[in-house]
Amino acid sequence: MVRRITVLISYFLLSYSLVAQEYEQAIAKARFLIQEHQKQTKIPGLQVAVMIDGEMIWNEEMGYADLENAVPVTSQTQFRTASLAKPLTSIALGKMLEENLISLDNTVEDFFPDYPAPAKQITVRQLAGSISGIRHYNEADPKFRTENYKTVQDAITIFRDDPLDFEPATEYGYSSYGWVLLSAIMEKAAGVSFEKIMNNSWNQLGADNTSFDSPNHDSEDISKFYIKGRKSRELAPFENRSFMYAGGGYLSTAEDLVRIGLQFINFDFLKKSTVDTLTQSLHLKNGALTYYGLGWELSSSKIDTEVWYHNGSMPTARTHWLLLPEEEIVLAYMSNTGEHVFFNDAEAHAIAQIFLDAKSAKAGLNSNSEYLTGVWTGIVTSLYDKRKKAELTLKSTRNGMFEGEIEFTRSRKRETYPVVVKSSTKDSLHLIAVTPMFADFRLRIDSNDNLEGVWQHEFVRKPNQDEDEFWKGREVSFKK
Repeated sequence: MVRRITVLISYFLLSYSLVAQEYEQAIAKARFLIQEHQKQTKIPGLQVAVMIDGEMIWNEEMGYADLENAVPVTSQTQFRTASLAKPLTSIALGKMLEENLISLDNTVEDFFPDYPAPAKQITVRQLAGSISGIRHYNEADPKFRTENYKTVQDAITIFRDDPLDFEPATEYGYSSYGWVLLSAIMEKAAGVSFEKIMNNSWNQLGADNTSFDSPNHDSEDISKFYIKGRKSRELAPFENRSFMYAGGGYLSTAEDLVRIGLQFINFDFLKKSTVDTLTQSLHLKNGALTYYGLGWELSSSKIDTEVWYHNGSMPTARTHWLLLPEEEIVLAYMSNTGEHVFFNDAEAHAIAQIFLDAKSAKAGLNSNSEYLTGVWTGIVTSLYDKRKKAELTLKSTRNGMFEGEIEFTRSRKRETYPVVVKSSTKDSLHLIAVTPMFADFRLRIDSNDNLEGVWQHEFVRKPNQDEDEFWKGREVSFKK
């Protein structure tokens, strides 16, 4: 019996090893970019996890959960989810829809008859889709709340009597407070506390390290949280998140998130029809799409693969959760600080794209790529259209990856940034530099092996957004 168990364990370890080897170079590129970004922005600690085709191919912790006492981040360290709470709450809402406990057409008035007009006519769909008109945070709200709200209904008092920002369904207006009101409705509809609704959801999903960021938690696995100080990161003031549970008040791990995400895209927890409902863009009254579902942002990758995602941003956390359902790729990123971090949607999508390319066998380096090593000199055009001298240095690594640095004048100062070769073909080259925002260098290789093309900060844009001329590609050229 012992021998049989040993053989089974060895088999699973070997299978995991083979899968990880398949993505070894993709992991190395992603690790390079995330670690270099972490160095530049002084993020104390973070987690990143990636699952592909149901296999955990990367689960890594970097830095410290407790900077002062040098306590490292582990896979069980809990970080604040920030707004990843919205898709987590959306999943629980989906289960309530399946159990006929609630309808997307239910109104606030159905559960709170005395709620002020005209907000009482807002629907569950409008709250979950951020088209309700309920306000988001504003300058009058404290940066760090310390009051304790015993129930989600108590938290509604923060905004209950405030006027709507717009008539429901006439605009898209991102609102975390809308989710607080939604959580109170879910509680009324289910007949149990909102805390019980969410804990039941997480228990069924096997999310053992996901919980409420309650003021009385006593877990030893919770990270400390940091804000930007004058010279370095410093401990954040105490904050009581009881005012914002459904919109941004949970704790979780990158590993929990990717495992939940896998069950979501595989319809293991919710029916396909329910997932379709949650991930379908809403329409405004004028017919315009919002490109936001019920707690999920909706977009396409650069090669037109569907992406369901959300990010979270607050002074003490920066988080990302990306699901590529057609490719069965799930990625999660969590860090214990959020101020001046600059790890935006574009950066998270760039990491996911590395794994997408690896799975699609569209990444890698061509057989003649050794010519890339060495020093290249050239010109980089700045964001203000000034042509500046530049130098690109590349070297090969043991696993066949190419990395190095690029030096050019930026804002009248000579700067050097780490760079990695994302992919190359016979006649093209794609570099990513960490500045700390990721800068894409998309270059053509001419007959003399010179490099010409453009560089730009790649922002994730939805189809209804106009291109900003400031962020258009700028010319760049290099030669040996």
